[in-house]
Amino acid sequence: MIKNKRIIVSTIFAIILLILGLFWLANNKSAPVQGSSEDYRIADGKVTNSKAGVSYNVPQGWTAEKLDYDQGSIMLYSSETDAKKTESGGIQLPLENGCLINTGIIYEDYSIEDMKIEALYLGDSMGASTSSFDSLVTGGIPSLKYAFESQKTGKVNVVYIPKDGRIASFALYLPTSGDQTKCLEDFGNFLGTVSIK
Repeated sequence: MIKNKRIIVSTIFAIILLILGLFWLANNKSAPVQGSSEDYRIADGKVTNSKAGVSYNVPQGWTAEKLDYDQGSIMLYSSETDAKKTESGGIQLPLENGCLINTGIIYEDYSIEDMKIEALYLGDSMGASTSSFDSLVTGGIPSLKYAFESQKTGKVNVVYIPKDGRIASFALYLPTSGDQTKCLEDFGNFLGTVSIK
């Protein structure tokens, strides 16, 4: 009789432990990956983020600076850019002259459709008056291009490149009165240097 009680108690105890273990596994999501400006290294005309496996070249004659917002990002701008800084260290928009590229890493596993929703949210938050999407391939990776225009930002082209649970984003801000064609050419050449491992 005592032996049967021990077996029953042991079995109940094992079932409770199993249920608690399954509950813990179901609810224990590891902390999301977060980025910072310390993840980036700027040297010899190249930007590298080893944590994200992303690197790209700084266009010839452009300046690259780290920014501490948006989980760390890089701001690249041409020598013609009127670099009036904001409180956060970014360049005041819209640009009158020059070209600006803001880059960053989003540590999320989004599908192209999810990225479209996030992009539309970005455009809406900036007061976009027009917007469009294009599919493209960047470095052999299917990517999404989102173009929009607003009074706050001017014309913007954002390229999202998803890979293995992270998204590299590259936003080109075009000037309101400067040479937009040159900026677009420089941006295309810049994207050709992007490597994502």
